[in-house]
Amino acid sequence: MKKLFALVLTLAMVLTLIACGDQQTPDNTPDDSAANGEVLTIRLAHNSTTDENDTYHYMALAFTEKLEELSGGTMTTEIFPNGQYGGEREIFEATEFGTTDMSVMTNGNIGMFNAPNYAIDLPFMFADSETAWEALDGPAGQAILDSMEAVGVKGLAYGEVGFRHMVTNKHGIKTKADFSGLKIRSLENEMYVSTYTSLGANATPLAWTEVMSGLQQGTIDGLDIPLAIIYTQNFQDLADYLSLTGHFYNCQTMCMNLDFWNKLSAEQQAWVQEAADYSSDVQRAKLASTESQWIDELEGKGMTVIRADEIDFDSFKTSLNEIYDSYAKSIGGTYVQDMLDASAAAAK
Repeated sequence: MKKLFALVLTLAMVLTLIACGDQQTPDNTPDDSAANGEVLTIRLAHNSTTDENDTYHYMALAFTEKLEELSGGTMTTEIFPNGQYGGEREIFEATEFGTTDMSVMTNGNIGMFNAPNYAIDLPFMFADSETAWEALDGPAGQAILDSMEAVGVKGLAYGEVGFRHMVTNKHGIKTKADFSGLKIRSLENEMYVSTYTSLGANATPLAWTEVMSGLQQGTIDGLDIPLAIIYTQNFQDLADYLSLTGHFYNCQTMCMNLDFWNKLSAEQQAWVQEAADYSSDVQRAKLASTESQWIDELEGKGMTVIRADEIDFDSFKTSLNEIYDSYAKSIGGTYVQDMLDASAAAAK
């Protein structure tokens, strides 16, 4: 089990990461300069900001730094943040087709392309972050990464965006009844829509680019979102309530175009994998060390925070049993049961 203190020690090694990335216009011409000592530049896309606390950008920077170190400077990345390749649907498609070489993206948005990834995002799958890390870094998580090869993508590692909590206007969320009638933005996948429908909300699938205006204009009353994004993108200016429901665990998945991976030498593949594992470790540690501080700061900036001990979690969970059965069947294989078993074993 990955222990938090070990991750924090690792974190200290990368606190000097520069907080800004290269924001040039994407060049879709593949880079085949791997041989003869030339520098191989890997295009790495994500949909988030270049804020130093942003989990996606931090993972991308940590990967870049470690890869350059391991390869002796013969491999590096060019990072394309801020959705330069489009939303996450478009980013994953670009990774499939090779118009970008790598991506760091929300795992739940991969599920629409590769169903086994949905097993990670089932509501209340993990009790806490360390439980999730052990389950994801073991055989159950690796099986899901391996399954991505069927859609032309090499799954490399899981970072963490954190548990998704509710930010809302009108009122906070303490029981299932509080969802009734609220227009809740959902990720653009059926699992999230089904979950909110079961809880009595009006699920509204909405691309991330429309969320800010949706809250401002009242098109939506709230959404689930990780603390890192709430904090770095100033959601205290858009929503009045933060309810620490933690009903979805949100990992971010680092992946690479499979053809690009297969063209690398065995040594280069080893460097890429080691750098991906390293970036996962330090990114998780950074998040773990700052979340409680972010909650306090958001409260200090005017958000009403409803903490876990005020929330009736049983009222949520009793409405969601059918979702597990439904997705176990639709995903196929043993992915859901294996992840449930891994989660239960890690929680002991």
